[in-house]
Amino acid sequence: MAEKSKRKNENKKSAAKGSEKFKLSKFHAVLFIVIISAAILAFPHLMRYFFSNDIFPGDISYYNARIAESFSENEVMTGDTLSYGGRPYFFDPYHEILAATAKTVGINQASKLLPYIFGILSALLFFVILDKMKVSVKINFLATLIFISSPLFIESFVFSKSISFAIFLFLLGLYLFTKNNWLMNLASLIVFLSMPLFGIAHTIASAMLVYLYAKRYNKLKRFSAIFIPILIFSIVYLLPLTLSYPAESPSFITTNYFSVFIAGIGSQSGISVFVIILFLIAFFLTWEFKKSIWLFYAVTLLLIAGVFLDVTFIYYLNIIVSAFAAVTMYFLAKSQWEVKLIKNMTHLVLICGILFSTVNLLYSTISAEPNHATMEAMQWLGYHSNGKNSAVLSHYSNGFWLEYWSEMPVFMDSMFQYTKNSNERYNLSEEIFSSRDLKKTLSELSSNNIKYIYIDQKMKEGEVWSKPDEGMLLLLKDNQSFRNIYDYNGNEIWEVISQ
Repeated sequence: MAEKSKRKNENKKSAAKGSEKFKLSKFHAVLFIVIISAAILAFPHLMRYFFSNDIFPGDISYYNARIAESFSENEVMTGDTLSYGGRPYFFDPYHEILAATAKTVGINQASKLLPYIFGILSALLFFVILDKMKVSVKINFLATLIFISSPLFIESFVFSKSISFAIFLFLLGLYLFTKNNWLMNLASLIVFLSMPLFGIAHTIASAMLVYLYAKRYNKLKRFSAIFIPILIFSIVYLLPLTLSYPAESPSFITTNYFSVFIAGIGSQSGISVFVIILFLIAFFLTWEFKKSIWLFYAVTLLLIAGVFLDVTFIYYLNIIVSAFAAVTMYFLAKSQWEVKLIKNMTHLVLICGILFSTVNLLYSTISAEPNHATMEAMQWLGYHSNGKNSAVLSHYSNGFWLEYWSEMPVFMDSMFQYTKNSNERYNLSEEIFSSRDLKKTLSELSSNNIKYIYIDQKMKEGEVWSKPDEGMLLLLKDNQSFRNIYDYNGNEIWEVISQ
């Protein structure tokens, strides 16, 4: 027994010596964060370029690019005319800064560069904020690594999305809020005043997380001074918009909340299941301090509940989850294990599990549409169409690309909320695609001013049809009613010639 306890003491001493040898300074932590975040965010673009696909990925990216180009041409946007029937436009600060950047480097490079810069700066701000909260360098470094390797982080800062600017501004505003300087706090107010422009979910999530910090560090007066004006602005700005343009919920879209929360399930980015496990373990590890950190639990639960109302909340929840998961990782690293092999294997499984979600999303980003074949087909349509006022019919997932490259109105795209009669429009498009009644189909195409039909390989492989002669595919063989004007690389364009 004496020999066994002696061996245990020796192991503890050797572990302590090992930890003393490894001292991570703030400088090196920041340097590693910059290098790793820069590498992760650059990798998809470099690989796309390597595979001869240098156009930026995503669908909403092209909506943002189109609006930004309108801004750069000094147009005042009041509505989106390329959405069939028109759609109201709500100002998004990302479009303004994207337009300004595009004037210097072009829209293609701006759509890649701007989120990339925001991503690196957000990673740095995340580290600096935790440092201001007196989180140890090692836990802080682990939390930041988990944050920048999360699928939500990669999705936010690889695709050209306004969430990249919103997250960056939130972290910048929170950092300025932590400073004991009235000028910095004023700057924080200005930054947070932009959050309602992104939407109500961003405003609520920002207020909750800043309140969490303010309550913890006795800065509630500062919080009131900053967020009361933001509350007033939110009411003045958002309430009239909500009353004037009530959002229609599309009944044909069902949200799989498992895929929203958990990465790798469905089309959503989500959070790695291993990070979620670490996060849940952290709840138990910190439960003895519940009286002092109960507000962390409350805000976390509110953000989780918020996701069921608006998936935007998941991006802010990811910030808390990353920080909590790092606590568990550090605890496991510092714990004394009877069998060192089991400890190492546990760490290896956790790290590989986290990285699996990261690699999986990076791979899907590399292969993400659109590609040059899609671009060339849609540009061809724009050059050779007889009338720019004629609408194009396709699956709604192709909508933003068609609007951007053909510069023609599209019967339906992926922005459903403020599109007039989105449910009826979806049902009509499905009816046309599945129809074998030529007379009725031509009548519906004519009444909706649809002169062109764009079909890609996805649509013929299950997205719309699963058989070669299914529905409208059979009708297209009628040469007196439809003419195939483009057929290359799996992309087809049909012109309606008899209406």
